[in-house]
Parts: sequence; C-alpha cells; structure tokens
Amino acid sequence: MVQKGDLYEVTIYYNNGGIMQQGFMTPKNELHDTWKSYYEDGSKKCEAVYYKGKKTGVWHYFYKNEKTKRVTYKDNKVVKVEELEPLDN
Repeated sequence: MVQKGDLYEVTIYYNNGGIMQQGFMTPKNELHDTWKSYYEDGSKKCEAVYYKGKKTGVWHYFYKNEKTKRVTYKDNKVVKVEELEPLDN
C-alpha cells in the first residue's frame, strides 16, 4: 500500500497477476478519489470517483463490443445515464 497524504493507494489483483481494481481509501477504509477496474484481460472495465465511500461525479463503464455508459452520481444516487459509442480501452 502506498500512502498519498491521508489516503492509501490500494491495488487488488486477479489470480493471474493482472490488476482487478486500483484506487484510494481513507484511513476509515472508505473508497475515495479515483478508482479504476479492469477485466481479466487488462482492458478497462470502469473509471469511478468516490467521496468518502459515496459514488460521486462521472463514472464510465466500458463493455466489450458494446456502447460505453457514462453515469453521473451525486451523493450515491444516479442523476444521469448516457450511452456513448464504444471507446478504445
């Protein structure tokens, strides 16, 4: 674990050694700041933002061979969902 100010960087791995999730946590073990998730093949699955454990801001969900979804959260609630053309991940 790497410390960045009061935050701790956390990396969770698949059994094959690839990164499953990577992001930051507060000293109270709350997800905070940017989190990224990956499929087992290493391609991007989700880019997310948390504020003290709550979903916030714009998240991007990447689906293989499908449209990307952009979801906006505020205080852990969905406020907007948009479908985008597939992006290179």
